[in-house]
Amino acid sequence: MKEPYYIEVFGKYGEALNAKNLIPLPTDTSYGNLLLKIVNLANTVDFINHKSEYIYKTFKKVRTETTDPIELLKNSTNIHLLSREIETVVYFTRRSIDELISLIYVLENDYPPKIKVDDIWKLLNYKKVKSKLGFLKEKYSEFLLRLNNSSNAYKHSFLNNEAYLLMGRDEPCVLVLGLKGNNLENGYEFDSISLKEILSSFESFLVDSLGILKEYSNSKEES
Repeated sequence: MKEPYYIEVFGKYGEALNAKNLIPLPTDTSYGNLLLKIVNLANTVDFINHKSEYIYKTFKKVRTETTDPIELLKNSTNIHLLSREIETVVYFTRRSIDELISLIYVLENDYPPKIKVDDIWKLLNYKKVKSKLGFLKEKYSEFLLRLNNSSNAYKHSFLNNEAYLLMGRDEPCVLVLGLKGNNLENGYEFDSISLKEILSSFESFLVDSLGILKEYSNSKEES
């Protein structure tokens, strides 16, 4: 059984958040305190890590063979909890990436009156993104599309209740059954992604995004 995957971009799991791991973005802008967005992002990552720990440990218990009827009952009860905890991780991962996309768009376009690219779907479909968002789009398009589709299946697919009864064999997985527009003529689409792949891809996206934000922070400090 695999061990919990922790995103440690803002420090080691379990450690208190240290200011040295934050990006000192402007605190007084037309879009409010941007440093606060980084703090909230770091806190969300910490929340995701706590969920990851619970998911991996509970998965291990559920997948451990036992003849004890009480343990069997507990394990069967935990299956539906696992599926919903995994959905929670997908939600906050998607929400965090949407925030990063919006934040980079605001900085790259010098605080525009309207944020035209503020989520994954718009990034993937907007043709005029500038260089920094364009870099993220090109590098992570496959991951972002699968994450977007998984998130949408959780939110909208009438068929996805079928997937709640499934679980990974060797590790926790995101298992979804999408139905675009809830129209059977579109056909359903099943996808299975390991939770580790989701978290590791998010961590990589986060590292690149923070690198971009750090560039803007430096330019603000020098100006």
